[in-house]
Amino acid sequence: NDYLTKPIRKEQVAQVLQAYLHTPHPRPAITRSGGALCDRIFRFYEGDHAIESAQRLSDLATRSLLSELKRLRQLFHATVDKEQFRQSLHRLKGILLNCGLFEPASLVADAERHLAQGVLPQLDFFDALLGALEIDSDTLEGGENG
Repeated sequence: NDYLTKPIRKEQVAQVLQAYLHTPHPRPAITRSGGALCDRIFRFYEGDHAIESAQRLSDLATRSLLSELKRLRQLFHATVDKEQFRQSLHRLKGILLNCGLFEPASLVADAERHLAQGVLPQLDFFDALLGALEIDSDTLEGGENG
């Protein structure tokens, strides 16, 4: 976000670094539904990425996560094709792991293992998953665009 011209002097480098290291960068406000979840995901990305990149990644991940949760909820209420269910669980597990949401990912991995043994997850699985994500069904209604 800055530059120095040659010859570069230590004092100039120190001045530029001090300006950037001691100036807090405000985080853009999240106004969509899923904001608390997006904020949680943002904090995961924030440690390894610039603020703007972390914001874009967390927004994208939140939309993907909410979309997959909606798909999974629809599968619960439909005649279940086990392969579709398995694919949805597998995608969801990957999204959760990539967002640093390890506890919910563990719940999904368990459900995926049970499904491999022919046992479909119970409806309380979905409620437990939403609880682990600290979101409610209203957040899903707001969905990807909200």
